[in-house]
Amino acid sequence: KDGSVVAGRTMEWAFDMRWQLTANPKGTPISLSAPASLKLPATSLSSKYAFVAIAPGVLAGPPAYLEGQNEAGIAISGNFLPGFTEYQTVTAGDKNYVSIVNLGSFMLGMFDSVKVLRAELPKYKVWFDASEVSGLPTPPWLHMVVTDRTGDSIVVEFVKGQMIISDNIAQVLTNAPTYDW
Repeated sequence: KDGSVVAGRTMEWAFDMRWQLTANPKGTPISLSAPASLKLPATSLSSKYAFVAIAPGVLAGPPAYLEGQNEAGIAISGNFLPGFTEYQTVTAGDKNYVSIVNLGSFMLGMFDSVKVLRAELPKYKVWFDASEVSGLPTPPWLHMVVTDRTGDSIVVEFVKGQMIISDNIAQVLTNAPTYDW
């Protein structure tokens, strides 16, 4: 009745991911990098928004946030999309890129609405290289649902090397298959 929006989900994995909840203050460093083999410069951003998020503790290295919410009301949820996910390819000429491992912190730390994210995210290539991540029992084949405090919601998927952003008119996202199904 008051217009509040609640986003929620369940997490049933066949193995213990040792989930860790982390509070990240405004100003948290967010790394935007390309695959190491390209030797492109990494960028460190300072988050505009404080956020809380959940990452699998089995991953070595920085937290890979799959669930979270920021102080502006953006909420993310990463769902499993095996058999469909193919991340983008970063080339030597690209200027904007972010690993899927850092995508959650990037979205939560830098954006205050789905409208802004919908416009800005396509300017970045989202990549994954299995050699740069250790500890996960499965590759992070993901699609993400992003919802803001107004209820505006999108689904972000990576299919055939392309970023696909769909308006989440169903207001729901499952694991595989892709949202359009």
